[in-house]
Amino acid sequence: MIRAYEAWINTQRWSFLVEVNVGAWSGKTTREMAEESGILDFYNYVYTPFSQGAHSTWFHVGRFNSGPSESPLTRQLWVARIEDASDVWTLSLAAKYLDKSFNTFDEKALERPPSSQIQDWIGDEIESRFGSDKRSSGPAGENQSEPNPGAGDLDH
Repeated sequence: MIRAYEAWINTQRWSFLVEVNVGAWSGKTTREMAEESGILDFYNYVYTPFSQGAHSTWFHVGRFNSGPSESPLTRQLWVARIEDASDVWTLSLAAKYLDKSFNTFDEKALERPPSSQIQDWIGDEIESRFGSDKRSSGPAGENQSEPNPGAGDLDH
């Protein structure tokens, strides 16, 4: 799978010519910090996709915001493309993890019971705007009303 992704990236830019060293503010990788915090399963499931979107990596931009030119003369060129941005599943997933982050902060830093209700609020907004007509289906048409990463429940 890694070779397939690297081959896809190399159709856009040769990875062997690009050196990337972003370092780390703590001297530890994000993965090492997740291991120390006991949230490695959370990291494995959500860090990469959200980080790619937040930092506009080519993997994200190349899949979601660009595509081959429609002109036969320039078909080999990739051009900017903005698709329908009504990805309700990603919005719901982001709300879920924002809620988890705030609740963990409440418990650990403020030493009080979790009080964030962002996921409920966003869920109500999605329901009121889109209804429950299965438009909130995620990848492969599966119902994503309760996202399931396939790696067990990540509620910690």
